[in-house]
Amino acid sequence: MSTTAPLTKLDADALFRAVDEAWNAADAAALSRCYTQEGRLIDPLGGVSEGRDQLESQYAEVFATIMKGSRITSCVEDVRPLGDGLVLIDATQTICDVPTPDGQGVPEMPLHLAAVIRRDGDAALILEARPYAFMRL
Repeated sequence: MSTTAPLTKLDADALFRAVDEAWNAADAAALSRCYTQEGRLIDPLGGVSEGRDQLESQYAEVFATIMKGSRITSCVEDVRPLGDGLVLIDATQTICDVPTPDGQGVPEMPLHLAAVIRRDGDAALILEARPYAFMRL
């Protein structure tokens, strides 16, 4: 029997507050620490980053280029236990102030996030994250 407390919505909310704070500070190192050592991100463009070093490098590049000056707000909507200390979360992430080549910027870019998180010591961390946009027809 496991003695580790199960992850809750409060744990997920705290994790994604840390994600938002790191993103909004353009702090790639802090954002990569929101992931497990072997964490993986499959971004909306299909790029794959695996492990904290690669995640930090990818986020640093994104913050210096296509997401420079952007801000994010995350709202965890659902937490579903998967067993073995893992939970699946569904969240809405809204990225604001995304720069465009013409300098106008995109005021808001809504994304859905499906992520698997797990407890690592006292912290909840991202094992797998897949942000994506729903198609509008």
